Amino acid sequence: GPWLKPTFDAPGIPAAGDLRFRIVSNLLDRFNALLENLAGPASRIYPVRLLGTLTPAKSYWDNEIHPTARGFRRLSQLMIPQVEALVPDGFVRNGDWRELSKRHRGA
Repeated sequence: GPWLKPTFDAPGIPAAGDLRFRIVSNLLDRFNALLENLAGPASRIYPVRLLGTLTPAKSYWDNEIHPTARGFRRLSQLMIPQVEALVPDGFVRNGDWRELSKRHRGA
């Protein structure tokens, strides 16, 4: 796809094999470790571990970094319960997020 391919092509990282996959996996693992170190009520960062949720199947990916609607639905199945646990009034699926945000901030 157009997002990571040019970055891998420029230094000659081969498309064949799994080197590109391993590089991206390593970067994402390191980024997730950083988020987990920052996580908690004081930072208001609550990571949801999603790596490995989507298989490489084309039905889950629009391109190399953006899931399809089917992929996003699968990811949301893991995210929604965790968000619901954090939002005092429950998770608003079709409501006004600005109003929920005001109540959460005490505005």
